[in-house]
Amino acid sequence: MKKAVSLVMVVVIAVFTLALAGCGGSNDLIGRWKDASGSYMEFKADGTCSITNQPDGVIYKWTRSGDKVTINVGAEGTEFSIPIEMTIKSINGNTMVVEMYGAEQTLTKS
Repeated sequence: MKKAVSLVMVVVIAVFTLALAGCGGSNDLIGRWKDASGSYMEFKADGTCSITNQPDGVIYKWTRSGDKVTINVGAEGTEFSIPIEMTIKSINGNTMVVEMYGAEQTLTKS
């Protein structure tokens, strides 16, 4: 039960901070992106990512197809994962606009 509650908390945090992607090739997505509140998500070249205050045992893996980014949030040692999807609206240098669940968010690369 504790793992399930932790996973739900991670999903809530992820939904808030996962609006962190880029347009074009996957390489422009690689790096650390920050939202207006200071929360961040770092997309790594190996297909994993990390977020602000990431709980132990939670794994984030991302894939990209065009302007769609899918982040699978899972628990270490299980095959369970929850996909979170976002759409890259634009990217201009170190500024990116993404849409998730109908809301747009502007992020900066740090």
